[in-house]
Amino acid sequence: MRNSEVVVTVIMPCYNYGRYIQAAVDSVRQQTLQDWRLVIVNDGSTDDTAERLTKFENDPKITVINKANGGVSSARNAGLDEATSEFVAFLDADDIWLPDKLERVVTQMQAHDAKFGASNFSRFSSTSEDYGNFLSYCKQLQNKQGGAPCLVVDPALPLFTQTLEMPWYPSANIVHKDFYSTERFDTSMKIGEDLDFFVRCWDRYKGIFVFDEQLKLRVHDANASKDSPNHVLLVLKIFTGHLHRCQSAVSKKALEERIDQLLCHQGLLDKAINHQEKSWLRKWMKDRLFTSGFSVKERIKLYTNFLRLSRR
Repeated sequence: MRNSEVVVTVIMPCYNYGRYIQAAVDSVRQQTLQDWRLVIVNDGSTDDTAERLTKFENDPKITVINKANGGVSSARNAGLDEATSEFVAFLDADDIWLPDKLERVVTQMQAHDAKFGASNFSRFSSTSEDYGNFLSYCKQLQNKQGGAPCLVVDPALPLFTQTLEMPWYPSANIVHKDFYSTERFDTSMKIGEDLDFFVRCWDRYKGIFVFDEQLKLRVHDANASKDSPNHVLLVLKIFTGHLHRCQSAVSKKALEERIDQLLCHQGLLDKAINHQEKSWLRKWMKDRLFTSGFSVKERIKLYTNFLRLSRR
């Protein structure tokens, strides 16, 4: 069913998360903003997900799509293909929203004509409710916190890419139709596809960040983020891939500066890299070594990383 009559389409990809799906759906049903439709995409699950989803078949606000396994990007894209609403919100099937998540973020997006909206979040597991929240370690956003209920940035990219801890977790984020109507997740990417998607939005549009915690991210052994072998290198690859696509000169300059910082990052070479990645990094480092704009301290860091790479 198409959903032009609702304000928010909630897209929930699910692969073998049958044991978590009820809690995630309940957190949508309990929203104070009730003008939503939920699209659950079962991405070829092999557990009891399909059976558990049958209980939602008679709910007129919930659409269930069962498809062959194609990865989380294909699942989210299948949900996006169903959406015609003003906003799309993402909620992974293992996460939980607080009751006023949609109302708080959508209201601020509408008030500021923003095309991207994110909110603070915490993490929890079956054994702990206290893993800290996003703002507790994201100093760039923490330092912007004042008396206002949210931070407004235009365009969003220069601020949101200043730190490796960026508000790019899908369950925290909402995008406007002006963006999602023409954009999709890259199905060729096995990890980092969410950052790749949101960077495109941050480059072009204004964004808001709601300081109140509105999401609980579940920590467990099957989290996709655990598959990242080298987070710094992953982010670096995504940023360099977006340089030629930037529509905003301000965004492009911010990405260039951030790429330089990541090339100098102490943790860039702390984890294993393959031969292709080594060749790619060597080319970027050689190009940047002979450009202006680096301080002496930064140039030393870059040269140190270049030497470390050469010894691999």
